[in-house]
Amino acid sequence: MENIYISDWMRENFGKSARELASTLLFAGFASHDRALSAHAASGLEVNNVYGTTFHLALCDEIALGVSRIPGSILFKPENASYNLLLIDRILILPMRAREGPLLVKDLSALRKRLLSPNRAARAPAQLAFAGFEAYYSAEESLIDGIEKTVVVRYYCERHAGLQNVIIGEASILNDIDTLVFSYEERLPLNHAIRSTAVGEVPKATVKDYFSAPIPVLNLELYEDENVRREGY
Repeated sequence: MENIYISDWMRENFGKSARELASTLLFAGFASHDRALSAHAASGLEVNNVYGTTFHLALCDEIALGVSRIPGSILFKPENASYNLLLIDRILILPMRAREGPLLVKDLSALRKRLLSPNRAARAPAQLAFAGFEAYYSAEESLIDGIEKTVVVRYYCERHAGLQNVIIGEASILNDIDTLVFSYEERLPLNHAIRSTAVGEVPKATVKDYFSAPIPVLNLELYEDENVRREGY
């Protein structure tokens, strides 16, 4: 993905790792969509619950698989979390599936609310010691306390329509505002730099076994597009 457009904001925040990170985030979206479709097909259910849950969990997993080549990256699992989070030089990468419209604070989990809050380090070591977390604090809690910036990566995808947009930006929760506030955001070049034949519906499986579900073949192709530089994507 040498021709992928990288903005000044990406370079300022992630330096020489910006291109590798953008590639990892895009590939993770495609791969998670494929895994979510396979899980939905194997479930035999009409509702989208399996797709949504699988996409959420697979997304963190796919990003973790792709960051091993990024210098300064740290994977860690916060207390009571079911997935790993990614830190790159004290910048937290927080991926999430999103829908059109503002992101409401009330819809966020307690962990995400803390990670997006300016007061995320409010839990003092003494409080943790009282709760019996002395050893835990020295690792995962110290990483959270050291976060300098939270970058949210929103994946707009649906079971039928596929992966439609990936938007990255700086976000936080501010007092008296019931939506997530973005001080900066940009769209990664999903539509201009990459073509994928993986988008679409997987035929319903005739078996109930996840491992026997049809697996879509991901076919990514780079192509030249003058709109990339002209439009800034």
